[in-house]
Amino acid sequence: MRIREELSDFCFDSPLNLHKELSHETKEVEQGSFKLKLQKLVSNRMMLSEICWSNIGIIERQLEVTGLSYASRGLLMHQVMVWKLIKFLFSSGNISGKSKSVKSDNEEDMMPDGMESAPEIELEALLLMRRADFGCWLQEGVYHRVQEELPLDTSLPDVFNTYQKLVNDGRVPNPVPVYIDEDPIEEDTHNWETVEHFDLAYYLMLLHARQENDFGALKTMFSALASTNDPLDYHMIWHQRVVLEAIGTFSSNDLHVLDMGFVSQLLCLGKCHWAIYVVLRMPHRENYLYLKATISREILFQYCEVWSRDVLQQQFIEKLGIPSAWLHEALVS
Repeated sequence: MRIREELSDFCFDSPLNLHKELSHETKEVEQGSFKLKLQKLVSNRMMLSEICWSNIGIIERQLEVTGLSYASRGLLMHQVMVWKLIKFLFSSGNISGKSKSVKSDNEEDMMPDGMESAPEIELEALLLMRRADFGCWLQEGVYHRVQEELPLDTSLPDVFNTYQKLVNDGRVPNPVPVYIDEDPIEEDTHNWETVEHFDLAYYLMLLHARQENDFGALKTMFSALASTNDPLDYHMIWHQRVVLEAIGTFSSNDLHVLDMGFVSQLLCLGKCHWAIYVVLRMPHRENYLYLKATISREILFQYCEVWSRDVLQQQFIEKLGIPSAWLHEALVS
């Protein structure tokens, strides 16, 4: 029981508390005779490095929990790599294939252990080292194909587009999620020819290469199966989505399946306060003006026995700006 509670904290409470500590833009909207405080994460590419490392730290603490299965450890280690990839691709100064300056922090993120960033190293040499190390990481996934076909100074978007072409041509294995790649037996349970749920890392590469808001694979990219074998587990993919959207990597108001999937997951765990927290941060849609208020009130009514017995949850919900009249109405119903 202790292990389960510890894992629950690392999977849900710790990442959400981290999200809560980040800067938010608050907008007060009228919902009938009440007002609701809606919030949106505000960040930029300069802050991305710190956010990624904070999430990595949470995952690494989770890896220290005894009793984790081999498969669970594999998924967690892959998530560490995904956060490092997000930092590498989308941090300030690494847009459109351009690497950071020498003065940028954490230059060693994608470098081998022990290789330190040094101001005296010439910029060109440092960029070559970063490219070489990242090339080694990418090389493992494409079986040396990309480096054989492209010159050393090829930009990252061109590398990724070449990789995509190799995938489309069937010249390299499909970039299936890590839980499929490391456990071939499971592949028989999915129809990968008709439902292409590739690994999240692959979609991150394509997103970086295209650099456009109307990235067509957003719904597939942010489906649970892109990062975990549990189609109902949204706890990590939600955080990666909100961070990438906050720094301007893309813009979408059509990912409510992801939002509501995470809300449902939190409710199943009895974390009503966090479920309402997520609801209040869902993207605004003009054709559903009262969506957040409706869902929040529904949670209060349907799960009243859960949150009303937990003083901390009740206080948390009140601090979210939920009208006290809604809480009282749910309590007496």
